[in-house]
Amino acid sequence: EPMLEYPGTMRPGRTPENMPYHDLPGMNAEDNDPVPWPHFQEIEWHHKWEPPHPQAPAMEEFIETEGRWATAEDEAEMRMTARRGVRERREAEEAGG
Repeated sequence: EPMLEYPGTMRPGRTPENMPYHDLPGMNAEDNDPVPWPHFQEIEWHHKWEPPHPQAPAMEEFIETEGRWATAEDEAEMRMTARRGVRERREAEEAGG
């Protein structure tokens, strides 16, 4: 039941939202360190979380392990084929147009 006298569109209700600590589920009097999940969780500011998976290798290392580095000869061949393609396109345009 909302409080109609409250201004705005997000009017709070009249029922309390917070439960008393002893009424939270998961509380056991025999536990020496009870944690009422998921309601309260105290984490120290210096807590270090372990990563969920190993860190990905650096891109250079990945390329090296895959054997994908281009040699000087490969780069020269790529340049020659690129230039040849540009030259052939230019000749085709001049001949056709």
